[in-house]
Amino acid sequence: GLRCGPVSKILEDGRGALWIGSVGGGLTRWQDGNFVTFTTRDGLPDDAITTLAEGNDGRLWVGTAAGLGSLHEGRWTTLTNEAVQGNTITGLFKDKQGTLWVAVKGRGVFQFQDGRLNSLKDSSAERLLRDPHCILVDQKDRLWVGAGDDFVLCRDGGQWIRYRIPRHLDKPFVNTLVESPDGTVWAGSVSEGLFQF
Repeated sequence: GLRCGPVSKILEDGRGALWIGSVGGGLTRWQDGNFVTFTTRDGLPDDAITTLAEGNDGRLWVGTAAGLGSLHEGRWTTLTNEAVQGNTITGLFKDKQGTLWVAVKGRGVFQFQDGRLNSLKDSSAERLLRDPHCILVDQKDRLWVGAGDDFVLCRDGGQWIRYRIPRHLDKPFVNTLVESPDGTVWAGSVSEGLFQF
């Protein structure tokens, strides 16, 4: 019953529904043995799903190749802020305080709090922060960003630590970050494999 095409992202929400983002076929929900697909006709900014997250209020956040949308209590909404509207959302992450972190291609990293999108500004890492590929806040509240062609950035307190990954191909950028229960951070690269921090 799943006819969305190539899968890009998967998320299980707090109610047990499985959300399946596709490369160009929209977003599909699998629940109680049934598939329901949502597309731009239903209110998505774009049918290419790039990232997914769930807010504390149960809102589903959907990053797409053309902006950020959300589904809450059956209603789709598109965020109209100029930083995200029409731009590719490369990462979403909800931290333990409930803050939604948003990575936007070519625009930077933002915090979404109280209905406002606030840009993360830091002159020491600004060039790399404008090219984020993925984002993570770990158990110690450190912010991790896969950025640029070959960097993983970690903000620990007020300091940025830059890790440069080995490169054998032109652009080995890190496009996936995840933390295991023991606090290990794993970074998946497009061409250079898996890295452990």
